[in-house]
Amino acid sequence: MKNTGYRLLISIILVLGVSIISGCGSPQTAETSAPGIETNDTLTTEISKETTAAATIETQETTAAPAESTATEESMEVSVLGNEFSQTMYLANTTGRGGGSITLLGNGSFTGETHAMYPEEGKGQYITVVEKCEFSGKFSNIEKVDEYSYSLELIEFMLDKPAGTEEITEDVHFRYTDDQNFSDGKTFILYAPEAPLSVLTEDAKFGWPGPFEGAEIGEVGCWTLYNLDNYESYFGGHPQDET
Repeated sequence: MKNTGYRLLISIILVLGVSIISGCGSPQTAETSAPGIETNDTLTTEISKETTAAATIETQETTAAPAESTATEESMEVSVLGNEFSQTMYLANTTGRGGGSITLLGNGSFTGETHAMYPEEGKGQYITVVEKCEFSGKFSNIEKVDEYSYSLELIEFMLDKPAGTEEITEDVHFRYTDDQNFSDGKTFILYAPEAPLSVLTEDAKFGWPGPFEGAEIGEVGCWTLYNLDNYESYFGGHPQDET
């Protein structure tokens, strides 16, 4: 009987112990599953999603970067002559009654003019007549031929004012004409100042205004644009004397 009571007491203690242990675990389960409260597993999942999204955006931006870089490189393409190149050259004065000039930029674009002056009698007195042509255009296919010359192809030529246009002031009569000294040709050679004078043909150096101060003996000494088709030359350095 005594042993039976002892065993019953032990059984009651074990039952109470299991109940207490079970009771201690219940609140934790309830707390972790309560609505509105994220578990550690849920937070880890959300952080992982945000990290993946950020990585995707960064990858897209990195992928797009080369295209932008390529566009920038194309817009900064360097000219054969150099982007800073700008030279004004003057038509060789072989007639003694006029002249002209052209300003060439590194990208091949240019502006220019030719003119001739002479007196003309009108209304009982002489007035000055100026025949002129103002133009602009562009060279393409600019290639370096050797260490001191470049080839150019004329692809665009425009008159600023149509031929036949006239403007009359009190003392001067302006007549705008077609250009006869430039647009007749399509192929040109540009010589650098250090080019040997010997490389210029007799036509090319006809009207050459050198020698130039500071230039080596035997050098052209100035930027020179030569029209291969009509044998006209434009020389840099200084305007040609006019009469």
